[in-house]
Formats: sequence, structure tokens, C-alpha cells
Amino acid sequence: MGGDLDVVAVGGQRARHRLAQVVVVLHEQDLGVHRPANVAAAHGCNRVPTQRQPRAWGPLTPRRDSGAPPSAKELAVPTLSSLSIVLPCFNEAPNVAAAVAEAQAAASACASEHEILVVDDGSTDGTQAVAHAIAAADPRVRVVVHEANRGYGAAVRSGFNASRGDWVLLTDGDLQFDLGELSAFLEPAADHDLVAGFRIDRADPLPRRMAAHAWNRLMRRTFGVALRDVDCAFKLMRGPALRALPLESDGAMISTELLVRAQDAGWRIGEVGVHHRARTAGEPSGGDPAVVWRAFRERRALMRDLRARRAAPASAALARPTPS
Repeated sequence: MGGDLDVVAVGGQRARHRLAQVVVVLHEQDLGVHRPANVAAAHGCNRVPTQRQPRAWGPLTPRRDSGAPPSAKELAVPTLSSLSIVLPCFNEAPNVAAAVAEAQAAASACASEHEILVVDDGSTDGTQAVAHAIAAADPRVRVVVHEANRGYGAAVRSGFNASRGDWVLLTDGDLQFDLGELSAFLEPAADHDLVAGFRIDRADPLPRRMAAHAWNRLMRRTFGVALRDVDCAFKLMRGPALRALPLESDGAMISTELLVRAQDAGWRIGEVGVHHRARTAGEPSGGDPAVVWRAFRERRALMRDLRARRAAPASAALARPTPS
């Protein structure tokens, strides 16, 4: 299960030729959401240099300007106090066991305490049974079940609501990310509220990459989202503030809504490059026409809601993280 929206897949070859026109038309139909001229400055979004390993000093240690060797404390491996990893799944029976194992390894290396939340969104292939078997053998794994398929956004929100960690990592159960790269997020997490991944050398077919490029461009122009990869399912966030955000999307708009509401709440947002792997089992759902049309409906609903909130900010306070 993944949150990528595959606009091109809906109309096949014809959609590929009309993709740019679709973006322009949708933009012209905007409902008047304000887009700052300097998005990055307006929302405090900073790009963190891409790196596979964190630097040698811990996340709460100030930078050293002298030439003195680092102390033992500065050389300590940075860790998170507690971490919840949310894995939304829909028909991921071939992948879920390996996904949980990767999540366990990454969490054990990066956090003092952790839990893994597998959210089964009405799977019909036995995903739920596999997840329950894993959870029965390990109390750190919990399973959240939707009896019927409700959508990627609904699964993400259920995972967020069930999470208990000081930090929450959102990723997918399709094994397209190396969760060992979570270590590169720890240092920027010290002074950011959300650290978002962006895919390096994205391992998807060309039509899917084209669709993602158009979608990212549309989200930037419509909502002022200042990140380069809106739907990348590798996001580390402060848990208490995340659980207080008024998220409503049930479909693929959830990633955009999360970022927009975080920006409006004044979150400090950074980016880290992550490597991307091709899917080896299971089927992506981003090309389902129902998924695409729902995303566009939710886009318009989000625009209306943001316009109303921005017109009356005093009555619509969002979750502003407390600096640590």
C-alpha cells in the first residue's frame, strides 16, 4: 500500500499527452488559497544535506568550531526517546513480515523504546493474519484493523491516532525504502518538527515518475508546499504535535494535507534524501481511477477548509510543537 498518486495510469497514453494541460487547468480552477511568493521563507522549510550516515555528534550537541577532538559524549550515537513506526498496508501479505523486520531493526538502532503499528486497510490476501501472527510473538508490534478498505489516508490517520511514541515515522509496507536510512534523520530531528525524505534515483517506471512530477508541481502551486517530494513515504515527526493535527483526508491527499497543516502550524520542516527500491511483490494502488478522483475531490475540500481557517485564525489554532 502506498500513497503515491499515479495520474498517468488513469488515462493511459492519452493521459500522458494531456498531463501538462491537466495541471494548468486545475491550477486555473483554484479556489483562491494564498500562495506566498517565497514559500520556503514563509514556512520555515529547510533542506538538510543528503547523507547516508549521521555526523559523529549527537542531535542535541552544539556544533564545534574549534579544532579540539570531540568528547565521548559528542561521539555518542544519537537516539530518539521513543518511536512509533506506522506501516499502512493493503494486500501486502508477501511484504508485511519483511517490512516489520526492517522496521524493528531500524527502530532498535535509533530509539530507546519503540513500537511498530501495522494498519491493515481491509486487505483480502491474508495481510491481517500475517500481521497478527507477528504481533502475537512480539508485544512491540500492534495491529490496527479496518474491516473494509477505507483508503490510504484513513489508514495513515488510524496509525497516527494509535501511536504513542514521542516520535512517529510514517513509511509503507511495500519495502521500497531502506529503513536503515532512518539514522540520517536523527541529527536534523534535533531542531526540526518534521523531517521528510525525498527519493533519490526513484525506482519507478517513467510514467509513474512523470505523474509524480506533475502532482508535486500542482501541490506546490496550489498549497505552497515547499518540499520536493510531497508523497515520499518516509517522514519522521514529533508525536504529540502530529496527533493534534486536524487531519481529514481518507485518500492520497493525506501527505499533502499533513504538510500543509504542519506548515500552517509553524512546524520546522527539513528534508533528507533517501534511496528508493523497486517494488518486488504486491500491487500498487495509486493508478486506480477511484483513488485519483478521490484525491482531486479531497484537494478541493482541503482548499476550502484552509481558506476558511486562514480567514479566521483565532478560532482555528493548529498544533504548534513545543521546541525541545
